[in-house]
Amino acid sequence: MSLLAGQILNGIATGMLYALMGLGLSLITGILNIPNFAHGALFAVGAYLLVTAVNVLGNFWIGLVVAPVGVALLGLAIEYAGIRRLYAAGHDYQLLFTFGLSLILAGGRSASATSRLRSCAAAWTSASPSIRSTACS
Repeated sequence: MSLLAGQILNGIATGMLYALMGLGLSLITGILNIPNFAHGALFAVGAYLLVTAVNVLGNFWIGLVVAPVGVALLGLAIEYAGIRRLYAAGHDYQLLFTFGLSLILAGGRSASATSRLRSCAAAWTSASPSIRSTACS
């Protein structure tokens, strides 16, 4: 029975991530009228930033603040350096730019990260109600 409950919770968590990515993509496309194919790559960069921040700082909660700020700054840089120049251009150019950006981000992630699997001890799994730091190995 615990396996079934775990699978249900895993499915709900995965569905929530898909919904979050879909809503973000819909908002960006609807408000800015730009088809952003780099949305998923930025989402993955945020995950890598979180793991890196936890490894460097040793605290999950500080990493949870640092990673979104880092992705927001990267997004602002992408907006000012590239996407603003393409507002007047057609969707073809915007699509090519964001798809190329997605490939660049994925290649940079592959070059900077190893293929070694890492596990993180969750900050909320301690028996006591105190929040402890998280270590990734």
